[in-house]
Amino acid sequence: SEKEIYYICFSSEGLHFDKIINNVSLRKEIAQLNQQITERSPSYINTAQKVYSFLKHSLFQGTTKELTIIPDGFLHYLSFDALITHKEGNSVNFLINTATINYSPSISYLLFEHAQLAGEVKDEIMIYAPQIGDPHNKSVSKEDRSKLLTILPHTNAEANLIASLYNTQPTLGIAATETDFKDHAQKVRIIHLATHALVQEENPNQSRFLLQEDSINDGYLYAYELYNMRFAAHLVGLSACNTGVGSFQDGEGVMSLARAFIYSGVRDIMTSLWSVPDRSTSEIMSVFYQNIKSGQGNAEALRNAKLEYLQTSDDITSNPYYWAGFVLVGKSEGTDGPINWATYAMISLLLFLFVFYSVKSFLKRGSRS
Repeated sequence: SEKEIYYICFSSEGLHFDKIINNVSLRKEIAQLNQQITERSPSYINTAQKVYSFLKHSLFQGTTKELTIIPDGFLHYLSFDALITHKEGNSVNFLINTATINYSPSISYLLFEHAQLAGEVKDEIMIYAPQIGDPHNKSVSKEDRSKLLTILPHTNAEANLIASLYNTQPTLGIAATETDFKDHAQKVRIIHLATHALVQEENPNQSRFLLQEDSINDGYLYAYELYNMRFAAHLVGLSACNTGVGSFQDGEGVMSLARAFIYSGVRDIMTSLWSVPDRSTSEIMSVFYQNIKSGQGNAEALRNAKLEYLQTSDDITSNPYYWAGFVLVGKSEGTDGPINWATYAMISLLLFLFVFYSVKSFLKRGSRS
């Protein structure tokens, strides 16, 4: 609400509804945490513990090991993985060490069965890694070229390693055109896109991925184009920066590049909340797809890839900046089936009562003034 934040938590142990904390206080702490993480400041530790203490009673009802979070407003930009449950000496325990976390755009999305809008799946995976960061690449406008600070040197190795797991060939460099993507990517089970993304928060339909241009298309894959496509994919991996960022719409969540894929039929999106370094991205992505190939669910595979990365990291590279920006949005395997119509109706009733009494209280305040 305007001043408070509430939560609805439903599980096999029951349904819980309560107030968490003052809206302004939590917003301030999360903004500070995100700034500290992206600046790679060690002071994030205290803030991450503080945010966890605010949310703790709502996150864990009983012995929760799997969390599906439907965030609202600025909570969309919080990586719950990076919250710290406790600290012992120089060692910290992140929430990712305790639970597998994925995110969903809405309760309705969890309720309904996933539909493969594009029909039959023809190929298992397609992997795109254009070389867009080259400042001499004429397919990138001068405006966008100034925003692309570096070439992404690890994307080809990342793409080749993922392709080798599936005994296929990646689409690299000048072959990774927008036309090729539109012609082939809508019929595959997994799509991996390793490139630059340019986000327009004020006008999210203009957010776009950069692919190679050709005689048919300009190389800009816009969000509005994705909304008009139909995908059969169970997973889209967006190995690009800020693909989970966009504008908020009440009742709808974040209008982002990731949301455009979900709208177009994709079951799960692996997306990013900030600009993640190229090297750590490639390391995590490689293990992520190895885990999927071995039979792990998408959310579990991403969590285990992050945990493996943390096992080999040092005091600097263990900062959440290097690994916590990637999140899984969609309908992971663990969320199939547990939400029935009775639960959905009860949640809807709670939301209705909450809105009703909020409006009633507001009108009373207005009459007194």
